[in-house]
Amino acid sequence: MRKGLEMVTKRFWLSFSVVFLVGCVPSLHRLYDDKTLVFEEQLLGRWMQDNEDTTWTFEKEDNEKTYKLTVVGDNGKSGKFKVHLVRLEGMLFMDMFPGDLDDEKMHELYAIHLIPGHTFLKVIRTETGWDLHMMNPDKIEEMLQEKPDLVKHEIMDDGDGIVLTAGTKELQKFVVNCAKTEKAFGEAMELVPAKPLKTTEQNQEEK
Repeated sequence: MRKGLEMVTKRFWLSFSVVFLVGCVPSLHRLYDDKTLVFEEQLLGRWMQDNEDTTWTFEKEDNEKTYKLTVVGDNGKSGKFKVHLVRLEGMLFMDMFPGDLDDEKMHELYAIHLIPGHTFLKVIRTETGWDLHMMNPDKIEEMLQEKPDLVKHEIMDDGDGIVLTAGTKELQKFVVNCAKTEKAFGEAMELVPAKPLKTTEQNQEEK
């Protein structure tokens, strides 16, 4: 059984390295449930990561409490996600899950080995936008070394990376604990309103 789980987590880690975000603490299971799921209209729209040319565009999914997120970096590379907001003990968190992995250039054999995973961020509304705090892998590793039973998890064979394997209820308790622990969430990624996209006519005028 353990060997099978190790194979799953290895494939999971491989998939996550493909999906835009690195240096995080991925989870096999989601953070939200029907009781904790919330929707903030103010998050909809196009945001720019402060001091970077990276944009985050949140759109409403068909499901009324689900967002479609498209992140585009300054190098033109993009990632698509399904996002849910979770309120736990008065605090707001984000559950990000990879969206489309059906890249036409991706070989079918490679594609079937990808297991998408969830990542959790602490969310704080600011006067100008949003502060997003990703989990700090170093601090989480330190916490789990001190208390291995704090949450169910797997450590990669090479020791490089932790994958959370707990169910939703246990994850919720763990994330709240992390939010109350210094440095368990990293520095803020500041999202501010992005400048409106230029129209074709405006681009032609500039030329």
